[in-house]
Amino acid sequence: YKQQVFKILDRKKTKIVFNSLWLEKLSAQDLIKLASYSSVAQLLARADFKQRFEAQREIRLHEFIYPLLQAYDSVHLAADVELGGTDQKFNLLLGRELQVAFKQTPQVIIMTPLLEGIDGINKMSKSLGNYIGINESPKEMFGKIMSISDELMYKYYELLTDEDLAEIRGLHPMEAKKALAQRIVSDFHGIKE
Repeated sequence: YKQQVFKILDRKKTKIVFNSLWLEKLSAQDLIKLASYSSVAQLLARADFKQRFEAQREIRLHEFIYPLLQAYDSVHLAADVELGGTDQKFNLLLGRELQVAFKQTPQVIIMTPLLEGIDGINKMSKSLGNYIGINESPKEMFGKIMSISDELMYKYYELLTDEDLAEIRGLHPMEAKKALAQRIVSDFHGIKE
């Protein structure tokens, strides 16, 4: 993960910490107290929980605890900003609420849209095999970008570059896709590659 993240973040300005440092110190009593800051109704308001509950599909107890622990990360770190995908909105907002309960200033949350993988359907995910890995070879990365649909290509431009989308739409789709692939490969591997 470090090898990947430091292609994006400045190593000298980044401190990596693992939440196991504080979570493993929580006692059963601490966990029960933490759980008292949220209600079952509040957790069931989360879209995926709500859908599963209405469809009478099981929701395991640990799935309720996870958002609380993620929210507690914000408290422990006294986070002032937290970045996450739109799929993390509930957890990010819960972090803000928990910070208020712990007498902290609530963090600003910044959410980014999810990027569909090369299948054009599901969010990009290694487990689904529809991802473009930033550590993949330039040839592999280029090929995967060239395999995406034209419509998805425009979304990649919008989310991954600062190019003028109107200008890009004026190009032939094949030329636009080649330019996108070259841009992304050069961002992670350099212009020479």
